[in-house]
Amino acid sequence: MSLPCDKCIKGTIHKGQPVGTETPTFGLETYVTSADAPKGTVVMLADIFGWKMANSRLLADAYAKEGGYRVYLPDLFPYEPISAEQVEAILPIEDEKPRSFLEDLYYKVPLYAKVIPFLFFARASVSMAKIKQFVEAAKDAHPDEPVYVVGFCFGGRHAFMAATDRLRAGAVSAVAAVHPSLVSLPGDFKGYRNVPTLVLLGGNDPAFPPESVDKAEKLVTAAGAEYKATTYEGMPHGFAVRANVSDPALAATMETAKQDVLAWFAAHA
Repeated sequence: MSLPCDKCIKGTIHKGQPVGTETPTFGLETYVTSADAPKGTVVMLADIFGWKMANSRLLADAYAKEGGYRVYLPDLFPYEPISAEQVEAILPIEDEKPRSFLEDLYYKVPLYAKVIPFLFFARASVSMAKIKQFVEAAKDAHPDEPVYVVGFCFGGRHAFMAATDRLRAGAVSAVAAVHPSLVSLPGDFKGYRNVPTLVLLGGNDPAFPPESVDKAEKLVTAAGAEYKATTYEGMPHGFAVRANVSDPALAATMETAKQDVLAWFAAHA
């Protein structure tokens, strides 16, 4: 198995200081951030850069503050495929001069030796067992509040599967898959429940092409679930979490994607 596109390990690191805490939660190390009076829970499933990447934590903070949620970003990985040091080495900081092709290769080629086996050790059966335990525990902790799941890239695939009978009925109120990758159709959608499903995609994203969007719609709606797919023209894979915000167009679209996820969850309280 290989990565679907090289943009799975491309992007920028965002400036800012996350305000949440690292707290063991429901059996997993977790980044936790929350509104003062949360109206529900959002479980974020990270891309391959993992739960420690600043971008994901800053986005979790935004979901909590702007959406009014408690947000969990759990460590679901069997090991760290890309260390914090490597993240800083392979992804330029905002406003940093882009690297040359050869410089890019120097940093990224060695990663495949770790990433390819990672995809085996973090295969769906392993990851979903952790997600099931975590999400169901989150629901049990606040049974009268909605629990939402949003996943990015690698985590986007698991957001779809969180809406299936792999999880207990009623555990999840809605899901959002943001530029998902490595999705298996129709296998990942087996046992789909009536769970409202949002898909956000870049127009220049080969990881989940238009034919996959259409197949997913048929599988989700066949289960009686609401389905909405939004394509942001001109946007690359990873735009919603790793966009270079010094680019006004990328920054604006990343903000729109964030608001679209929050609006979807608010509409399915």
